[in-house]
Amino acid sequence: MIKVLSNKLRTLLIRFTAPLLTFFQENFLPRSRAMLERLKARLFQAKKPPARKKKNGQKKKKDGDPKKVERSLSVLKGLEAELRRQLARYPHEGDYYYQLGEVLMDMHRYGEASAMLKEAVRLNTKNKSARFVLAHSYVEIGRDEDAVVLLEEELIKKPNSMAVKKMLARAHSNLSVSFGKLRRQEDAKKHFHEAIKIVPNYGPAHLSMGICYTEMGFYKEALQKFDDALALDKNLWVDSNYYCGKVYVKQGKNRKALKHFKMAISVTCKSAFPYLHLGLLYVKMKKYKDAVEPLETAYKLSPNRVPEAPYNLGWTLVQLKRYEEALEPLRTAMELTPDDENVLKMMARALYESALQCRKDKKYADEVEKLREAVRLQPDDPKIRVALGLAFDNVREGYSAIFHTIIAKQLFIQLKDVKQAGKCVKALSQFLYKYPFKPEDFSKVKAPLIRTRK
Repeated sequence: MIKVLSNKLRTLLIRFTAPLLTFFQENFLPRSRAMLERLKARLFQAKKPPARKKKNGQKKKKDGDPKKVERSLSVLKGLEAELRRQLARYPHEGDYYYQLGEVLMDMHRYGEASAMLKEAVRLNTKNKSARFVLAHSYVEIGRDEDAVVLLEEELIKKPNSMAVKKMLARAHSNLSVSFGKLRRQEDAKKHFHEAIKIVPNYGPAHLSMGICYTEMGFYKEALQKFDDALALDKNLWVDSNYYCGKVYVKQGKNRKALKHFKMAISVTCKSAFPYLHLGLLYVKMKKYKDAVEPLETAYKLSPNRVPEAPYNLGWTLVQLKRYEEALEPLRTAMELTPDDENVLKMMARALYESALQCRKDKKYADEVEKLREAVRLQPDDPKIRVALGLAFDNVREGYSAIFHTIIAKQLFIQLKDVKQAGKCVKALSQFLYKYPFKPEDFSKVKAPLIRTRK
């Protein structure tokens, strides 16, 4: 009897629980994916501003706010975190990898994006754009040959897709530049012709070929290609004029170079390079005052990616004896190229000259700090050691004043500069008379060996 009842109870349980299990499988498990899709749609949906009355003569704004990506950075980070959580739960879900790759592309983190998109393609994501976006990421990180392979396959599937054609032409153009830098002229031309075969009026391909000709020393052909690029695509105004300016600099035609660099920055230019090369040309012509403004702009546009900008700005300010202003860009240059001897030497000089100004203004504590930093950068410079000894004397630190003056004397002896060594001896006698120390207290002081300057 009990066995019959248990069998009936089991049958009833199965009958009632089966629909519940089906319900959870169909609704509960996919819910996270559906929630993520809704979140993505809400986050990226453009919010329409409240309607305003249009004034007379006021034009209607076009769709597509260029600042949208910047405003959405925090949103993108939040979406990235959510997608990574979902991938931790569903590591074999290709769609999540694709969505994360898209987010990373929007954040310009192309290397990470390519890894996610490659995994999405491997897992056979349902999104048909995965291979194209992966190829785009390869182009951004310089893997143009891999991009060409993917895009050629995509072009077979979508022969009329202009997006695929332009991206493939761009990859060939990049390869043309790469081979041009290696002076492999035939390979460079081959990829150029491949690019214009895909998109006949593709201006960037002509620009790339012009860069190749410049690298190979064919300046006349390069200038013609830059003109062709600008004629085909007015958006290449900055690049075409910038590269024309570089060609004229190589030819020694400074006036023409100035003209083209100025034309490059005559429109909205977000690249630091036209400003940098305009400033460098002014420096070459010894027009240091004119060089400051373009070099400052280059430094502001790209303070951490173009090390030439902060160094040359600091160098120019030193030539103009604006030593205090030169310190900030030179510090940035030191962070970017900490082993560059020229940067260290220029920074030490700016600190030394700025310290002398502090002495004139009777800011002795600031003078000591700047000269100590200069000594750390150039420990074998006797001139800085002499100045630091006098600075310590001004703040009544006798031991340090004598210490650095002794090192300065030893360095001048290494340089066989008897006159300056004699001045150090005279200063030492005054310090030893003034402060309660004896020569024996400094018997172990030894100056560093002077390095050979390159």
